Amino acid sequence: MQTDMFTGAILTPPTAAPHPSSSPSPDVPSSGLHTRQPATELCDPSFDVGGQVTIAGYLHASSHYASVRGSGVDEKVIDMPWIDLVPLTDDERELFIAEDLADYAAQIERDEALSRQDAIARAHDELSVSVRDGHATAAERGHRRFTALDGSGVSVGWLWVTPFPDHKGQSRAFLYQITVRPAMRARGFGSAMLTALEGMLAAEGTAELWLNVNDANVPARRLYRRAGYEVAEVLDGKRQMFKTLT
Repeated sequence: MQTDMFTGAILTPPTAAPHPSSSPSPDVPSSGLHTRQPATELCDPSFDVGGQVTIAGYLHASSHYASVRGSGVDEKVIDMPWIDLVPLTDDERELFIAEDLADYAAQIERDEALSRQDAIARAHDELSVSVRDGHATAAERGHRRFTALDGSGVSVGWLWVTPFPDHKGQSRAFLYQITVRPAMRARGFGSAMLTALEGMLAAEGTAELWLNVNDANVPARRLYRRAGYEVAEVLDGKRQMFKTLT
C-alpha cells in the first residue's frame, strides 16, 4: 500500500533492524494489529522557518541546532516554530483518530479511484477498531503520545513514540507516528515537532531515535537526512533510519 506524504502508511508493525555495529535483531513490542507504520513520513517537508522551539516546556532559543546535529552542519543556526510537547488528552486523542481516518480515506480515494463516500466507509471499516484499540492499550505497552502546541497553545499535530530494544546498554526509542494537522502543514511544524521530541528524549537519557520512511517519500527522506538520520537497513519499500541523540 502506498504512503501519503502527509499521513503515513497503513502497514504491519515493524521489526527492529540490527544496530549498524552489530547483528542482533530484537523483537519490537507492538499491538499486533493492523496499525499505522511507524514514522513513514514527516508530514511537513519545510525545514528552515522562523521562530523558536520549546522542548517539554524548556525554551530553546533560535541558536538551538539539534535538528541538524550530525549532518555536517553543526554550526548552522536553524530557527523553527515554537513547539511544546504535552501528554495526549482524551479530546486530542479523538482528533488524532479522526485525522487518521480522514487521511486514510483520502489516500484510498485517490489511489484506488473510489468515491468519497465509499472511501470513508472503507477507512472506517478497516482502521477504526484497530486504531482505537491501539490507543486504548498504548499506555500499558509503554507507548507515549503527545500533542504538539505552538507558541499560542494551539494544537498543531501529534506524535506517538514506542519503546525500542536497548543496544549494549544504550536506551533507544522508535518514532511510531508523527502527524501535522492539515491546516498547519508546510509551515515548518513537522521539523519543529521532530526536534522537540529529540531534545526531550535526549534530556531523558535516550541515546538513539529510530524510524521508518517509505522509499517513495523523497521529501521526508531528504529532511531526515538533513536532520542527521542515518540508514540502518533497507527493508521492503522502506528504510529504517536512526539518529544518535546523546
